[in-house]
Amino acid sequence: MAKLMMALKTGGSRNALISVSRPSDYVRDVFWEVFVTGAAQKFIWFPDFILFFPLRRSGNYWTEIYASDTLELQPETVRAIAVPFTIESEFERIIVSDRGYESPAVDNQGEGSYQLLFEARYLTVDEANRLNGFDWYTSEISKGSQMSAPELIRLTFIPTADLLEPQILRAEAGFNPPQTLSLNHSYQEPPRRTDIPFVLSAHITPETLEFIYIFEQTLQEFYQIERPHARICRGSAFGDPEDPIWAEVIDIPSVFPFAISIKRDETITLGLVAWGRFGQIHHVIWQLEHTSEEGFSWNTYNCGMIRCDAEDLQQLLLLLKEKAKIHFQPRS
Repeated sequence: MAKLMMALKTGGSRNALISVSRPSDYVRDVFWEVFVTGAAQKFIWFPDFILFFPLRRSGNYWTEIYASDTLELQPETVRAIAVPFTIESEFERIIVSDRGYESPAVDNQGEGSYQLLFEARYLTVDEANRLNGFDWYTSEISKGSQMSAPELIRLTFIPTADLLEPQILRAEAGFNPPQTLSLNHSYQEPPRRTDIPFVLSAHITPETLEFIYIFEQTLQEFYQIERPHARICRGSAFGDPEDPIWAEVIDIPSVFPFAISIKRDETITLGLVAWGRFGQIHHVIWQLEHTSEEGFSWNTYNCGMIRCDAEDLQQLLLLLKEKAKIHFQPRS
């Protein structure tokens, strides 16, 4: 029978994930490629910490932590995932929170190997009203959609003789996990500056990284300023997630920040994105593209977002496209 060890409110902001970790400096900083994989399988696993994706990521979670000798799913569970977990010392602190921030430590179950079972479902109105901080969820709100409900997260530590492979034990409609689930056995700090020789993705070539420097030099000439630094970011701002790289510029006087995207096919796009948690792209605010067939194209959810310096950006885009064409052409 499962024994309840702790119950607490987690989340508190949209897109908050559920973190189970040993104290770690990097639990809050997961970069793009790893995040994309995690979003597909609904968890991110590192030896020191695990992030679980709740059902709707609304930020309203009541989390219960159990210890049990056996793995047993609750009948109402919508999503269930089991992953390996190791407690290395009986004195080790285990933290459960939304992003690894300090929280009351879970009772240590003893050194050894465990299966960590994650279960998620939506709370009913009656359940929510019995919990501190969830009385805002009323029958009137629930009539709109079950998706407005806060979530119950249930974490269960189950001792095992060996570290078992991760498993998706139950999946809701629309969740189609990959056949092979991914575990990350080491952590690498993502780069913050273009002068750090670090490859974010297997798709990125040295020529792509070199083009960032050309981008910086072009901005210097175009805006007649000292050379700005284009910060390499965690993935592609525009297009498919596997497209290799994008960089943002925020330090050009009198010019509102914008980003450049460089795809595997050397396509160049300018634009601006809104950030989500953990460095992932929340949504594209605007993007400017150019093709020989269609000319300039502004893609934005709001026509008012087309910038007052649109003509300057169009000229800059054409200049960068010409430099890209020359830079990426086959070399003899």
